[in-house]
Amino acid sequence: MKDMLKRIETQLWGNQQLLTKPTIAMDRGIATEDNVEYLQANKYPYVVIRREDGRDDYKELFQSGRETFTRIKEKGKKSVYGDENAVYVKKLEPVGGATTCKVLCISEGKARKEQAIANTKDKKRDKRFLETISNFNRSIKKGTIKKPDKVEAKLSRIRASHRLASTRYESAVLKDEAGVVTGVVLNAKEKPQAGDILYGCYVMETTHTELPDADIWNLYMTLTNVERAFRSMKEELGMRPVYHQNGERSAAHLFISVLAYHILATIKKLLRQKDDHRQWETLREELSTHTRSTIILKDKDGNVYHTRVSGTPEDNHDDIYKKLDVVDPLKTITSLVMSG
Repeated sequence: MKDMLKRIETQLWGNQQLLTKPTIAMDRGIATEDNVEYLQANKYPYVVIRREDGRDDYKELFQSGRETFTRIKEKGKKSVYGDENAVYVKKLEPVGGATTCKVLCISEGKARKEQAIANTKDKKRDKRFLETISNFNRSIKKGTIKKPDKVEAKLSRIRASHRLASTRYESAVLKDEAGVVTGVVLNAKEKPQAGDILYGCYVMETTHTELPDADIWNLYMTLTNVERAFRSMKEELGMRPVYHQNGERSAAHLFISVLAYHILATIKKLLRQKDDHRQWETLREELSTHTRSTIILKDKDGNVYHTRVSGTPEDNHDDIYKKLDVVDPLKTITSLVMSG
């Protein structure tokens, strides 16, 4: 990060002394303690989510978050549940002369995502734990392990090695009337309904103590625009994979991708000005049904003509074209491609 900031300073400002430095936005992947201290020492304003997870320090506040926090709607981002994802934010004023403040955030979309990831991990852990217990029972039935104290000790080791999964099950050693161990039985505990209270929660830190909580959150969200830019270039504009082995061709490939992204960003900006906040993939899907066809005709003299003609745009197509001030973009074109 230090090298990147120095290069940016040299390329953009040269030897000039900046009166106001730009705000640095960083996610926890790069917001290490050393990097944040560097920003502070060089008087860079910043808004970051630190690598150290500080959510536990504010668990009680997060628990009452939706009642005491400011609610923000993320425009253009709808969840599979039908409602727009909501974010709740709360600024904690600096204390003791501190030059930074914390902003507590709860994201409904992030909470659902983390819950889904946790459920998937839990299923995998449970499967491994249950398989281990099943193998253990087979060993007991074969007589490989018989003494109750050894069975208890082995079961304790299994539970310890599957610490997270074992907390969701009660276990007991079964014995017959003679006191001989016949197996191990598991009973699943009742699952909690609410899930982890900290799912979807995170803590931002910023030097912009003068801004309200919603503005600080919006400032940090500019980082997601950069992430979406790279995602668009890699996934939607064909920047990857790069099959060229010649350096100049690879550079040309990347240049075209970046140029295409500038056009994409311009389209999105024009639509936002008309209060249309749809993502590019949504727009592309909408417009993909407005097609253009080539009709091939051959006259009696053997001449071959190609006529390019567009289908009639539907209402959803017209809505996008009007917002972009596009008028009759695809006229019918007839050209002679072969003489008889």
